[in-house]
Amino acid sequence: MITPATTAVFDVFVPGRPAPQGSKDYKGHRRNSAGISVPILLESSERVKPWRRRIAEVAALAWRRPVLDEPLGIHCDFVMCRPARTPSKTPPAIKRNGDGDKLTRAVWDGLTGVVVREDCLFVQWSGTKRTAERGEQSGCRIRIWRVT
Repeated sequence: MITPATTAVFDVFVPGRPAPQGSKDYKGHRRNSAGISVPILLESSERVKPWRRRIAEVAALAWRRPVLDEPLGIHCDFVMCRPARTPSKTPPAIKRNGDGDKLTRAVWDGLTGVVVREDCLFVQWSGTKRTAERGEQSGCRIRIWRVT
């Protein structure tokens, strides 16, 4: 976990509607250009590709250095969309808006090849998920630090 003594090497807020990485649906097999049979897997969530693309775009603008290739820690603070009929008191983000682990996987995939070489480099991780306050932008704040 990031502490006051730990310096984040990457800290950015990605605005948008966080989408969970979801499961993949098996659609059969096809032959690739080398003639090898490979499975056809489709994302079950329609929103995950645009969300990962948004993460990659914002990350690329914020990170103009070579990709990190060392042990890293990551914290994701998800701010989920506030439902239209939410009472004045902001409820916890527990209604069908994605499991924390699936939300986190989408972030890791969006950062791969842009900020980090591979998501297996994350050896420490943590996260939070909450409903946006009135007038607050939904999205995800991402902080990455080096693990020594």
